[in-house]
Amino acid sequence: MTARLPLLYPFVFAVLPLLNVLSRNPGGSNLWDMSLMIAAMLGVCAVFYGLVLLLGRGRLQKPVVSLIVFLMIFWFYGYSPLAQSVQAGAPGAAGLAIVAAAAALTAGAAWWLARRPASLGRVTTFLALTCTLAAGWMLSRTALHGIRTRGATAQSALVRRLGRPVSESSARAPQHTALQRDIYLIVLDEYANSSVLRERFGFDNRAFEDSLVQLGFTLPRVMRSNYVHTLLSLPSLLNFSYLTPLTQEIGPHETDPTLPNYLVENNRAAAFLKQRGYEFLF
Repeated sequence: MTARLPLLYPFVFAVLPLLNVLSRNPGGSNLWDMSLMIAAMLGVCAVFYGLVLLLGRGRLQKPVVSLIVFLMIFWFYGYSPLAQSVQAGAPGAAGLAIVAAAAALTAGAAWWLARRPASLGRVTTFLALTCTLAAGWMLSRTALHGIRTRGATAQSALVRRLGRPVSESSARAPQHTALQRDIYLIVLDEYANSSVLRERFGFDNRAFEDSLVQLGFTLPRVMRSNYVHTLLSLPSLLNFSYLTPLTQEIGPHETDPTLPNYLVENNRAAAFLKQRGYEFLF
């Protein structure tokens, strides 16, 4: 069993891109969604293994099977970016020829190694160690982030302040609340307003805005976001508050989204409306 473990490196390689996303942005990744994606990629790798074994009909040695599956996973991830890069520099038939040559070179390398068990053994060891070390490094970064940010929301003064109920003492509060109107919040992320679209990109979007007005929506004509990035602008909007204290709590150069994401998921607007019987549809 121990001798077979190095042959499983294609499975580790298959999940490395996902682990890379998780380690680079742990606070912005949903662990459940990421787990499902990892399970799906492991399933894809298992299907590749089954196809190679079926086509090989028992004539391929196990290290050769692992190498072929590794190369299939490599091309699964690498074909699209390679083709785009090649087409940018050599469009048309020349680019396709380069991609085909790279695929042929890959097949030739696999054939060459399959006929040299000693060399294949060294390549197998190298790939197994490299994939294992890379996966271990990414998982350790994710775990360290979890340890570092554990309890960050409980210790945040801003989170505690925004967790208090919203004050209802307002001169603009409606006098009759028997009729609860539907509320729609449309967030057009990275979407320029109609004047910018018309002046910079030559696209007139007024028809879309007019259709919203006809449906009863209110479109603010003069409004600016509190923050440039949606990561801060959205929790500020949903909590009716600036997020300036985050600078003192986590530092001016911190990019971890744990606290802003928490403020979105546990925002004051949702709590206020739920107390009044509102239900939410996404």
